[in-house]
Amino acid sequence: SDSGFKTIDAEVIDGFFYIGMNGDVTADRIVDSADSEYIAKGIAGIAGYDLKAGASEVNGDGIVDAYDCVYLARHVAGIAGYEELK
Repeated sequence: SDSGFKTIDAEVIDGFFYIGMNGDVTADRIVDSADSEYIAKGIAGIAGYDLKAGASEVNGDGIVDAYDCVYLARHVAGIAGYEELK
């Protein structure tokens, strides 16, 4: 049954509890081109680039794929229509 609770990505970094933000795949508290690159490497199956479903899925279709990588790159570049990470 659905408990009504939503799970979130969270971890302890340098003694602080960090709740990951959508798009911050590298967990450095900044959404930038490194996050888009990380998603691309994860999709390609490169070892060490495990995709976190919550942070990696940014275009709102429920699937982590190349569209998320492109969407995030466009968001970081400030292209109109990509202002919101979903």
